[in-house]
Amino acid sequence: MKPFCLPLLTEIVCSASPGERRAAELRNGQVWGLHWHWPDAPDPTGAVLAVRVRRLAPEAKGAFVAVDDQGTEGFLDLGGERAKPHEGERLLAQVTRAAADGKRLALKPGARLVGRYLVYSPSRPGLAASRGLADKDAARRLQGALRTAVRQDEGVVVRAAAAIHADDPGPLLTELERHRQAWRTAEAFAGLGEALPAPSLWERLLIERTGAGPLCLTADTPRLQAALRQADAWPQREQIEVSLDTRNPFASSGGEEAMDQALQADLPLPRGGRLWVERTHACWTVDVDTAGTTGSASDLRRMINHAAAVETARQVRLRRAAGSVVVDFLRMERRDHAQEVIADLRAAFAEDHADLQFNDRLDRLGFYAFSRQRLGLELANRIADGGLRAAVLAGLRMLTRETLAQPGRPQALALSPQGAHLLTAMPVALAEASNMLGTPPVIQTDVSLAHAAFALRPIQ
Repeated sequence: MKPFCLPLLTEIVCSASPGERRAAELRNGQVWGLHWHWPDAPDPTGAVLAVRVRRLAPEAKGAFVAVDDQGTEGFLDLGGERAKPHEGERLLAQVTRAAADGKRLALKPGARLVGRYLVYSPSRPGLAASRGLADKDAARRLQGALRTAVRQDEGVVVRAAAAIHADDPGPLLTELERHRQAWRTAEAFAGLGEALPAPSLWERLLIERTGAGPLCLTADTPRLQAALRQADAWPQREQIEVSLDTRNPFASSGGEEAMDQALQADLPLPRGGRLWVERTHACWTVDVDTAGTTGSASDLRRMINHAAAVETARQVRLRRAAGSVVVDFLRMERRDHAQEVIADLRAAFAEDHADLQFNDRLDRLGFYAFSRQRLGLELANRIADGGLRAAVLAGLRMLTRETLAQPGRPQALALSPQGAHLLTAMPVALAEASNMLGTPPVIQTDVSLAHAAFALRPIQ
């Protein structure tokens, strides 16, 4: 059976609607990555905060800190840190995990400012090249060009994407100065709270892209098209096109369907069979099911397992699953067939930005386990409140789209009492809807609607 090779990332479909930003990464026409941002409830991962140490917790290798003037508490991870802060000390720290599932906001001292070409660490001196920069000659030339520019108190790692500038490191020097200015801004921040925001969704998409081949960014509004072109992290001399499609490209590209499917436990495999993906308190579990398919038992199991391996990787990435993942593949009689399936699974995780740990083989019970680093909130966080916020934003999105398409037929957005109450605490969403419509949206409360439901109704 032919080994799996991850298709290239060729298009990112971007959507901006009141109170929400969404993006879908397409590989060979299939969605392999989903991203979203809610301005009224942002994910702070990557932001740099000014915090004050409340009390040390040496047994947990950390400290509890106040992260704002309201006394919100976070946990500062001090594992591996030689110099320990003292109680009452104010310092800068970077958010590594948002507060969720009953856990506090997690932070690390200092910061790693990630750009397209460089990772800047102002508190960890040194100059190095990423292991992903396979061209060692390019790595040496770029490090040599940076050596005189990087100060002794600065840390810089040259990223793989910098290889295209091996003959002209100017873009790297420009990015280095941008990192320095950002850090100076953070150091000048007074009080407690956000000293430096996390990169925007659009900036992260440009920063995190693997490779420097041709890429098309598709925007669904002219304003978003302009915003993408003006992103601070815009790569220099890369083949990136920004196109406009106002016909709901997020849905037509499969983004809506992939987002809905990635919130379900049961999904079909492309060659027959089904995959069950569920999260427990301890880990994620994946079960492969033949689901009534017919054919030669050995060949059928092999075919379904290969499809399941690739889809497992895709679903883990779509769901932003983190932690341990245990997969129950269909039983395979030959060890080499099992190794082929594992190889396909690992190949499907190529270009994943998370750190992954893979077992070499299936265990004695036939299970296969691997782990994935947590990078931001999981997709399930979208419905952590029963889907209420997602439903309200979907309603606003539909209201603005329908009203702009038919300006002579004004409509109101009907929400459940819970949804209407939540919307009052979403000033960005309301302001953006008002800006798009030219007037504040008409919101109606309907007690007959379910908790996370909405309806559009003509205004009489």
